[in-house]
Amino acid sequence: MRNMWRPKEVIVNRSVKDDPITKYFLGQCPGVPVKYVGAGKSKDIIAASDILKNSGPSMLDKILAGKQVVYISPARSAVDVFTMPDDRMVCPHFERLKLASNGCFYQCDWCYLKLTYRAAFPFITIRVQYDKVQRQLEKRLGKRRK
Repeated sequence: MRNMWRPKEVIVNRSVKDDPITKYFLGQCPGVPVKYVGAGKSKDIIAASDILKNSGPSMLDKILAGKQVVYISPARSAVDVFTMPDDRMVCPHFERLKLASNGCFYQCDWCYLKLTYRAAFPFITIRVQYDKVQRQLEKRLGKRRK
């Protein structure tokens, strides 16, 4: 069996601890410490994580530590429209599906995503509750067809 990446720590939002995807994910990570949080704020997840709390002071230290920690989140707003509130970017407004954020565990130096939101959310987030995600998608697609 090939060597697969596994997190070194998993933080789970209590509201999704019984979700089938959460249970499956945790089943794929035997021996990995699991902690539970009641809120999904970045500060709460960092406070619950031994790895994140003990990372070094530099941005790179935090990025590397964050690639070892997975946060399993409810599917609150998995579908939305990307907008920038000012003129900093010229990206068009586009619809996005957010099942994972900062979801890359690789350490590529060239990738622009390496620093994207890492200071605010120094961990890998995956969203579960796929039934809610499906309803959000159906609602969004229904609006687009009209």
